[in-house]
Amino acid sequence: MIFVMEKTHKSKLSKNFQPFLKDKKIICLDIPDEYEYMEPALFELLKQKVLPILKIKKK
Repeated sequence: MIFVMEKTHKSKLSKNFQPFLKDKKIICLDIPDEYEYMEPALFELLKQKVLPILKIKKK
């Protein structure tokens, strides 16, 4: 399972790495790529979007 933030990320990933993605599920989180690296707001948003998909409960 591979998570991407935007549809453009998914497109670039598919274009550049198609042979490696054969049996992989790519999930677009629909998060605009406008955050700084490890920005707390991004980290919280990622937790909100990804944890339910992985069926992990928040602590």
